[in-house]
Amino acid sequence: MFPKRIKSQGLNYSVSSRKKSILSLMLLLSLMLLFSGCQAEQSHKNTPQASIPSETNPTTTVELENPSVEDKSILTQFVQGALDKEDYLEACDLIAKKYIYLEPQLHITPEKFYSDSKLYADQMSWAGEKSQLVYEIRKLMSKFKDGHIGWFLSSDYRISKSMTLGFVATLTTDDQVIIKKVYPYIEDKLSPNDVILEWNGISIHDEIHKLAQLAPKSTPISTLEHAVRRLSTDFSFMPLQDTYAPVTLKIKKINGTVETLTLDWTECSGYTTYDEANDDADDLPSIFLTPSLIPSTEEIPSDASYIHPSLIYYTRAVGDEMVAILHPRDFYRWSQQDLDQTMKALLKQEPTVFLIDLKDTSGGSFDQVLFLSHALNITDHFKYLRNAISEDTGEPLLTHDNFDFIESEINLKNTWDGKVIFKINPIVQSGGDFFSRWMQLKNSNNRFLFIGTPTAGAGAGTDSFVLSHSKIEISIPIRDYQIFDDDAPIEGHGVKPDLLTDMSIEVFLKSADFDLFIGTAIKDLVRSDISANREIPSLQIAQGHGIYYDASDDFTKRVMLAIRQYTTFNPRDPFDFKDNVKLKFEGYAPILLDTKQGLFKFENEKNIYSCEALSSQLWRRYVMKIINDRPIYDSFEKDVLFRKDLRRFVTQKNLELLLFYDGAVRISVDHEVFTVIDHPIEEALESGDPSNQYTTKVLVRDSYDKNEKDTRLILVGIEYQFVNNYGSTAWLKSYLYENHKLSKDLDVNEIISASLSIVAYENGLLTLNLNGYDQIFTIPLTKDEIQRIESYISTLESTGMHFTEQEEYEFLSNLQSYKLYDYDQDGEDEVIAAVNMRGGASGISEKLYFIFKYNDDRLHFTKIIPSRSAQNLNTIFE
Repeated sequence: MFPKRIKSQGLNYSVSSRKKSILSLMLLLSLMLLFSGCQAEQSHKNTPQASIPSETNPTTTVELENPSVEDKSILTQFVQGALDKEDYLEACDLIAKKYIYLEPQLHITPEKFYSDSKLYADQMSWAGEKSQLVYEIRKLMSKFKDGHIGWFLSSDYRISKSMTLGFVATLTTDDQVIIKKVYPYIEDKLSPNDVILEWNGISIHDEIHKLAQLAPKSTPISTLEHAVRRLSTDFSFMPLQDTYAPVTLKIKKINGTVETLTLDWTECSGYTTYDEANDDADDLPSIFLTPSLIPSTEEIPSDASYIHPSLIYYTRAVGDEMVAILHPRDFYRWSQQDLDQTMKALLKQEPTVFLIDLKDTSGGSFDQVLFLSHALNITDHFKYLRNAISEDTGEPLLTHDNFDFIESEINLKNTWDGKVIFKINPIVQSGGDFFSRWMQLKNSNNRFLFIGTPTAGAGAGTDSFVLSHSKIEISIPIRDYQIFDDDAPIEGHGVKPDLLTDMSIEVFLKSADFDLFIGTAIKDLVRSDISANREIPSLQIAQGHGIYYDASDDFTKRVMLAIRQYTTFNPRDPFDFKDNVKLKFEGYAPILLDTKQGLFKFENEKNIYSCEALSSQLWRRYVMKIINDRPIYDSFEKDVLFRKDLRRFVTQKNLELLLFYDGAVRISVDHEVFTVIDHPIEEALESGDPSNQYTTKVLVRDSYDKNEKDTRLILVGIEYQFVNNYGSTAWLKSYLYENHKLSKDLDVNEIISASLSIVAYENGLLTLNLNGYDQIFTIPLTKDEIQRIESYISTLESTGMHFTEQEEYEFLSNLQSYKLYDYDQDGEDEVIAAVNMRGGASGISEKLYFIFKYNDDRLHFTKIIPSRSAQNLNTIFE
């Protein structure tokens, strides 16, 4: 009684595949047996006897003369068991051949996965019970922690109705399971905001983790949130409950009292469209679902409007502000025109700020991702990396592309270029994940604020496949997407909010900082546009002892943003407030901070405010410590992690060198600072996990002639390995320190952003040039590549075009990795950087090695070597 499932929830343009069913020899034999058995009842004794393979010995036959009703039942079960086994192995085969994350997830090859699965299936007794195949498919799919993995039972294999306990719960940031929605028929037992403590006598968290193991998602927080949503609703098309016995709950009411009650499972129906009338419900409880079929906790007030039911909108007046709220329920059911008309309706209300409510938003298509991006005046070209299993080789194939063909068709007349707040949660995945991350990456002028809880981190494109006999549908991610130049993939990471909060939109707007500073001298300060340096006031900081130190502009911006974005009014007994930090903005009243409690107040005022970003846990992000009477503004302050002199001689003088993090990774030498990485992944900086970790090397090389000048070359290399060695990116920069001055020498990442041009193609040799650097290199092509490129050349020539003008080659991503290696065997290491290259229509791919050599106190770019011509380098980069 649930609506038909949308078969493709991933970001893709593929049509669901349906594998053609071919009757096995066993099925044909079995059908013949059934036919002959029926004939035996109507003919004489001489009808040929039926036989089937024995379970204990496939070559042995069991004779059935005039099969009885019981014999026919056994035969039918045997045939059904054989078909169920075929479908199980078909699912395993599809996963082995097509699932893009199989090896990173299970750390085994596709061949090993399938052989293990077949051995398991061969050792099992397939009884022909439909519930057995349902159980095995569920068990199989639960091996993968992936938000796009799914299964959907056909009507013939649904062994129960859809059932509900009458409520929907969610997991809060403080790890409580709170009831968010109660359906009318149990309102006398439960209320919104009741906290569930126990489930059938065990801790509610134990029950959640048990259920979570049956359908794990891409991130832990998404796995737990999905499990909590499914606690009270079980679908006939994807059952996670084995029985529907009454459930005994221990709950804590909002008044603090604890109660125990018992709820019965009740048959239910469901609907996914906001305006959908559920005429077929037959008085059953009707569950409101997200478009991706998850019990919904969406916040849709009674005064909300829509032009399209997947684009809900309304407004709220908060003090002097008019907030326009837009809730896209998905990223696939609405059009560009629907969005334009919705934006027009909202802009008529003359808003001062937009709030995009992505809570519980389903995935969809990149089309809608770009439509909404353009509606917020983010019109940058969206480029991405795509990793998919090659149909030709069966190996992952990395390509890159853009969506110019979509962007060229976007023509929105109603757009917004002001402040935007985005609300996110762990149900937001796929298209919602990519939209959120794209907005984060484009937040260069601090227009955007993200509130809520992290997104699902599901970054794949998925397709659905229907198993031949049972018609059970399984969804498998067959491609991975990553935004070009992003430091990490969406998959397994997701988007983290600036403000972690469970507050509803209505509560957030009442407690937000729109009119927080009315009546205080600081109001104009925090409400000003702090993106322009000319508007940033000077700031001095005093910690404990009362001596004030000047703050940098970057630090001042971050403190102002922290106060602006995270502050709420928090009435407290003034005797509880003990300040240990003072902030003094020029021309404004001093701010006193109690960093132990995350509180602050203005000097000579009684009101106390709460700002979690200024607590002792996070204050270290702003002021770590004072060293030699000057403040150090970083959280992950590190000494040099690895120092090595390439010339193997000792540095005569100590060099005051610091690599630190203050929102960016920076290098400081004698108080001069340069940025190494603009937006690193903060959690990976201190990570000890090899699959999510930055590895840093700092190498200092002294001048050849120590008597003439004090010169050092400093090489900083940072490599980021992610997703169990599934990918990596790197930064490699050198700096010249001469006469107490630091200057930028060379940036390898800038070099590989240069374009490539074709010099010539002749006799199977492709010669390219790195434009701007006069680095020419030749790639010897394979027979298959020669055939492809010569076919392409012939096609071009037939239309009057030239290969060297039409074909384009470029680098697929940032620097992949680097090594120190004595390539030319002269006794001194060179710096070698690896990067991938791919051609356009002819599709020539190659890993290239960039060789950098020390000479005259500088690092010089000397040559490019294709990997197919450098076996020794291939070995060290394995």
